[in-house]
Amino acid sequence: MKRLLALVLATLMCLSVLAGCKSGGNTGLDDAKEYLDTVMKAGSENTPADYTVLNKVVIGKVEYAVSWSVDVTAGVRVVVAEDGTVTVDVDERAAADVAYVLTATIKDADGKTVSTSYNRKVPAFKELTWAEFCATEDDAAVVVSGIITGIIDTET
Repeated sequence: MKRLLALVLATLMCLSVLAGCKSGGNTGLDDAKEYLDTVMKAGSENTPADYTVLNKVVIGKVEYAVSWSVDVTAGVRVVVAEDGTVTVDVDERAAADVAYVLTATIKDADGKTVSTSYNRKVPAFKELTWAEFCATEDDAAVVVSGIITGIIDTET
């Protein structure tokens, strides 16, 4: 009876170890791509201002370098600072909408790469009137012009 119980416990331990192993055969690059897709697709397609993007992805203890590019030559560019910070520099005062594809290339230590792309748009610049501003959706990026004459509620 003790041997049977020990065998059952050993089998359960083996099964729990196997269940904890990575399933699906994903490589670290696939995991890095999946993580980056999750981070980047959470944002809006509209990009009315400059924004920073990840220059690396860490999965477990492995670091994957990320390089960025855009498919347009005017209105949007990728800027890499001396410290490695990557900024997508957009023309905030674009006369017309600028649609672009932002592409990330993820590279591992062996030189293998995987790419993923995101459709983005710089909306045309327009100053809104007070009525237009009040009619916009929550969390919309807008530009208004006016004179502040007082602040009534300091909590918002």
